[in-house]
Parts: sequence; C-alpha cells; structure tokens
Amino acid sequence: MRIEGMSNVASIVQQKVDTDKKASKPEPKKVDKVEINSSGAVKSDDVVKVSAKVRIDNTPDIREAKVQEVEAKIANGYYDSEEFIENLAQKLMDDNLLP
Repeated sequence: MRIEGMSNVASIVQQKVDTDKKASKPEPKKVDKVEINSSGAVKSDDVVKVSAKVRIDNTPDIREAKVQEVEAKIANGYYDSEEFIENLAQKLMDDNLLP
C-alpha cells in the first residue's frame, strides 16, 4: 500500500504549530505610567497614593487639640453627667455591644 501526498501533511502541521504559537503569546506586562502635560502637571494615581502617604506620615499620632478637648470635658465633669451616661448606654444597646 502506498500513501501519497504526505508532503502536504508536514505543511499543515507546521501551520497548526504557527497558529498555536500566535494564540498562546503571553500578554505584555503592564507597567506603571506617568504622564507630564505641557503645564508640567503629573498625571498618575501613584502620585495621589504617595501624596496621601506623605500626609499620613507627617500627621502626628496624637492630636493635641483633641487631647485638650477631652481633658477639659473630664475637668468639667461632662463624662459623669446623666446625659452622657444615658447617651452612651443607648448607643451601646443600639450597636448590640451589651450582653
């Protein structure tokens, strides 16, 4: 028995291999991009993130104004007042923080 036309098989197989290679190309890696327009302004989400981090890093851990406010309330007996205690108890019950 003789099979003819085998040369076409090789070209068909090669076409299939070439097609598979094209289909399985990995996507190009995404890179961060910063654009500067004519006015010199930087456009990037990363700039916002860096700016927020700088603000956080430069914010003191203790806010002195808030500390002074609480100290004044303690000195004036605010936290011992019936109104404060009732509001606190109601909030604890509303938030299901009491057993």
